[in-house]
Amino acid sequence: MKKSIRMFLLVSIVYILAVTATLFITYHVLEKKGAEEYYSIVSLEQIGTDYTISDGAIVSEQVNIGASPVSNAFSGTIRISSVQEDKSLGLHRMSSAMYTISFTNLTNETVKDWQLFMNLPEGYIITHMENASFLDKANVLIVTPEKNVKLEAGEKCTVNFTMLTDIAPYPVPSMEVLFHTGKSLTESPVFIIIAFSLIAYALFVLIFTIVSLFTRQLKKREEHEREIINQSLKCFADIIESKDEYTRGHYVRVATYCKELARRMGLDEDEQLCVYYSGLLHDIGNIIVPDPILQKPGALTDTEREQIKRHVIAGEDFLKDLTAIKGITDGARYHHERYDGMGYCEGLVGNDIPLVARIINVADSFDAMCSDRSFRPKASMPYIILELRDSFGKPFDPVIAQHMLDMIDEGVAPMK
Repeated sequence: MKKSIRMFLLVSIVYILAVTATLFITYHVLEKKGAEEYYSIVSLEQIGTDYTISDGAIVSEQVNIGASPVSNAFSGTIRISSVQEDKSLGLHRMSSAMYTISFTNLTNETVKDWQLFMNLPEGYIITHMENASFLDKANVLIVTPEKNVKLEAGEKCTVNFTMLTDIAPYPVPSMEVLFHTGKSLTESPVFIIIAFSLIAYALFVLIFTIVSLFTRQLKKREEHEREIINQSLKCFADIIESKDEYTRGHYVRVATYCKELARRMGLDEDEQLCVYYSGLLHDIGNIIVPDPILQKPGALTDTEREQIKRHVIAGEDFLKDLTAIKGITDGARYHHERYDGMGYCEGLVGNDIPLVARIINVADSFDAMCSDRSFRPKASMPYIILELRDSFGKPFDPVIAQHMLDMIDEGVAPMK
């Protein structure tokens, strides 16, 4: 889980860096494209007054150095209203008029960073301007918008200003628009694709986070339930061991050896756990065996031996309803079968014996030899090793017995 999260974070970082680099390159390419300047001369159609419009001078040669001319890029109208005399400058009379200039972007592209240039008469004074700021140079009024620096295709813009002149209201004949064209970054197909990919990635991250949280909660629940099962089965094992003081800890050790042997044989984690549980309860049938027989210090009679043998059938019967643990009944019934067919209770041979039973057979026999019993002391380790090697293919599966020897060599067994 942690490994997958680290991989996810690494992929996320690489993805974000790649997207950032792409956006950066795209932005600069678009900006470079849009840096080309154009200008368009707009003839203004006067409305709202009867003043005659005469041709005005063109200012492109004065201000639009390096820009390319574009025709029919804009259309415009001018309304002149509120004409009155203004005596605010003392005895000098001037004509004050409100100008409303509207123009429309006729191109199919977004116009960016536009400015208006208009030729005006000598001695004009701008007293008020809305929606823009202005500069004047050599009787050229330069209007720069304060808002709406971008003008979309078909969009209309209006500029209002009040102008004082020495003559009757000056009929502005034309204006010149200096502008940049080119789609903005948000209009680029590359940006749209990246935006959609980012949205998709955000959804993926959201789903991944939800699934991760759900999986984590599910894993915690599974671990909790597994711990309940583990503790419950250990309680059963303790009950079985309580009949014989010589078997204290025997079932937990056998189960632990079984799980390690299963791991070395390539079984997955769930299969290893089932083998562990089977090892823990493999001798549950001993409950039916009378205590005097289990704790008898001497040799057993034939009758007592037959009673002992019945514990495997009883164990299978006790565990038959525990179907959630794969192979647990096989472990109880067949763990005394021998690889050479000389075991009980059915005399199975070789691989006909269920794998879980063959594993328990080796682990159970090893721990029994390592433990003191009522009828004999524990064996020495050299004797146990020799016994395991001499028993290849006899009581023990040779592959499993070899794994047991490897565990001894590596210090994994016996358990400390």
